[in-house]
Amino acid sequence: MKNIPIGNYLYIDVETTGLDPLRHGVHQLAVLFVIDGEIVDRVGYRIAPYQSCQFDQKALEISGVSEEKIACGDSERIVMRDLSYRLRRVRYGTKVRSDRWSPVGYNVGFDMGFFKELVMRTDMFRYSDLMTHRQVDVLQLVRNMHAAGMIGSKSAKLSDICAEFGVELDAHDAMNDIEATFVLHRKLLNIIRGGRQ
Repeated sequence: MKNIPIGNYLYIDVETTGLDPLRHGVHQLAVLFVIDGEIVDRVGYRIAPYQSCQFDQKALEISGVSEEKIACGDSERIVMRDLSYRLRRVRYGTKVRSDRWSPVGYNVGFDMGFFKELVMRTDMFRYSDLMTHRQVDVLQLVRNMHAAGMIGSKSAKLSDICAEFGVELDAHDAMNDIEATFVLHRKLLNIIRGGRQ
């Protein structure tokens, strides 16, 4: 495919109970497994909070959830066991270019901070066994393009950038957010490389 990065990319988005990965937890996790620009698997999880997880009511309001609704999710261990299986299955079940995945997201550092804590709490796999430390941040790409005069929006919010580039988004649902990020990323790379939206 034209203008698509070659390699193994894990597009990842989380919805959380707050902003601090040491105190707050993940209540939604969405992952797209992308190899050479093609989505080869996708999965979304609803996750119950761990025992000492704290809640920021503003974060819950933004996501449109309550503590009671979150409590109905699967345990972190069940979710990470399934994700660990999928990471290995997709990796060995297809022709991949390496044994590890590079994370991609919109403000991916935020998502990966929570994801790494989730990996450590559940101890289902070692992060470095399946993931690279090279992250692809679509938000940083947006900021660079804005500085170069390639984006008109003054806001770098995912919803505003998606609106500018005609990408459908139902914000604050992890799967909707990451699917929109994937489509947006492709459009932005096409523009940078001299193509059209």
